[in-house]
This record gives sequence, C-alpha cells and structure tokens, in this order.
Amino acid sequence: MTPQTKFEVLNLKAAGELLYFEREFARALEVGERALGFAMCEETCIGAGDRSELETLVDRCRRRLN
Repeated sequence: MTPQTKFEVLNLKAAGELLYFEREFARALEVGERALGFAMCEETCIGAGDRSELETLVDRCRRRLN
C-alpha cells in the first residue's frame, strides 16, 4: 500500500516504532525507510519533528543490526 496522506505516513511511523520496541529491528528498519521515502513527497510531507524521529528510528535500527 502506498500512503496517500500524511496520516498514513504517520501510521507507518507508529508501526515502525512498535516493531522497534518489539525488537523486530529488520522489519522496523524496512518500515522506517519506507515512511521516510514518503515523508518528503509534497502530498504526504510530514513535519520536521516527525521526520527527525523517523530518521532516528532508522539510525537506531541500523546500529542494532550491525
């Protein structure tokens, strides 16, 4: 499913965070990277704070997997 709204991108962010806290780092990384890709699109652009949290999630997942 391709996110069509900001709300759907924020739902992806929440899903990535949940996966991270369930220690599913590979899946959280996948979801986080996907959400980041859509976070920059004009029609689904999210705020800087949420984007920063997504970047942090992706970075943490990468560190956990290395």
